[in-house]
Amino acid sequence: MALPTSTIVMAVLTCIPFGLAIRDTVTGKTTAHRDVDDDSDDSESEYNAEYAAAEARREAEEAATARLDQVRQEQLRTARRTLFGAEVATLGTGFRSITLGMPEADLRSEEITALEIAASVDVDLLTYDKVAWIAIKPQRSATGDESSELCSTLGEELQDAWGRGQTDDSERRYWVNAATGTRASLDSEDCELRFERFVAPTAWVTKTRTSIVPIWLVGQSIAKLRQHLAGRTEFEDADTSARWLGLGVGAGSGEARFEAFLAKGKVVALTASADTLDATYEEVIAQLTALYGRPLEDDDGTYWKSRPMIRIDTHDGAGVAITVGQIPVEE
Repeated sequence: MALPTSTIVMAVLTCIPFGLAIRDTVTGKTTAHRDVDDDSDDSESEYNAEYAAAEARREAEEAATARLDQVRQEQLRTARRTLFGAEVATLGTGFRSITLGMPEADLRSEEITALEIAASVDVDLLTYDKVAWIAIKPQRSATGDESSELCSTLGEELQDAWGRGQTDDSERRYWVNAATGTRASLDSEDCELRFERFVAPTAWVTKTRTSIVPIWLVGQSIAKLRQHLAGRTEFEDADTSARWLGLGVGAGSGEARFEAFLAKGKVVALTASADTLDATYEEVIAQLTALYGRPLEDDDGTYWKSRPMIRIDTHDGAGVAITVGQIPVEE
């Protein structure tokens, strides 16, 4: 019996979807899978684009940070170059209105603070009514690496600007400017750069009343001593001695230390000591020899038969120590 045409058509139409389904199953592709693959490709593209954008932002930020650090470092180097002058042992432009020996009352603390911030250092001043010395050191909050970097930079730049200077056994470096009457020293261990005034040996010891070591005072009254010191120290007439500080001598650092010994209303002896290099010690001996003639030697050192007698010996192995007159023996 022949099948109706409609039946054959319906059978074919019914088989077609099944055939397509079988093909997709065999090939592993379905309409749903195609949609997932398309979505996955889109997500991966978006992720790659976002990652690339994030990397670009990170690199841009790192470059900006590096440029900022570079600018800050250059600003720091520029500020630190203002700590010292072009001339040997002179203060730099960062100390615009501050000079050694200026009255303490004229100091401007805001100027010092601004310099400390700009150069990332601490600036200490010693004053006795006047500025005696100025010291530059690492900030108290500085790390060990920061302190070492400052000391290394100062050491290199100071030698470039001023030359090598002189050194002692501890590798402390000294520079002297006789024309300006200023000297500087760099302590590499403590990383301290110090500026101070000084006098040459020919002015430190003389026979005149302008001598920093006041030889002329021995034999004078206590009133003359008080007049000479002009309030630099306080003492009573009943005291057995009076002490004060004064300008150092030659290549060295720190103030000179003086002590006058008193008895029966008079100055009977005095001592003067200062931390100096060996070369300055020899220069002081040469100056005393020029004033009082050829010296004599004994177990206690070098002395001159002057009136009063003058003796010089080493001061703790580093410097000069002068005794004028006979120090009273304590009873």
